[in-house]
Amino acid sequence: MKRACFFDLDGTLIPNPSSESRLLKALIKKLFIYPSGLVIWFLESLFKYRNFKNSKAYYQGMKLQSLQKFIEKELNNFEDALSKQALEHIEQKRKEGYFIYLITGAPDFIVDAIKTKINFEKVYTSELEVLKGKLTGKLLSIIPYGANKYKLVQMIAAEDNIDLSQSIAYGDSYKDLQFLKSTGLFFAVNPESKLKKLVKPEKTIIWDK
Repeated sequence: MKRACFFDLDGTLIPNPSSESRLLKALIKKLFIYPSGLVIWFLESLFKYRNFKNSKAYYQGMKLQSLQKFIEKELNNFEDALSKQALEHIEQKRKEGYFIYLITGAPDFIVDAIKTKINFEKVYTSELEVLKGKLTGKLLSIIPYGANKYKLVQMIAAEDNIDLSQSIAYGDSYKDLQFLKSTGLFFAVNPESKLKKLVKPEKTIIWDK
């Protein structure tokens, strides 16, 4: 059976602020986001999903091709945000025979822009719906966040013949705890305060830029 390393992106491979926060800041600065999308996102988050992570309505109406070109121009900002310590760690684990997976709630078009920097076996992201070349702001699949990450790890292990007891998980959020504990070994990377209190110091890693 194979051994694998499962990585989160935001807060882990990319120290905060998150990749999407970086993108949204750039989009707002360039007046690329439609105000209607922001209003719908806020209302959906409060009343429909009761969770600000489950709505991507702020992308509503954007042309995917234009967004991709915008991201290409900002590509260095995303690549430079990746922790050099994290990249070195990944390469070391690859040399040790681990298969490398990325499981993140970041949108697929962000991950597409940076995944060439790291040779992941597979990536699992938030996939957004596109109709007639434009983003609708709706998700096509569950967000790889919280308990959903745990479910994805179980699915990957079954499909790719991975021994989870010999594998490693990396994440930064308290919501990642079930995902982290799904493998034989885990590390809390740049952990938020709630997770840090639950994890022993020897299982904590600080990766900066």
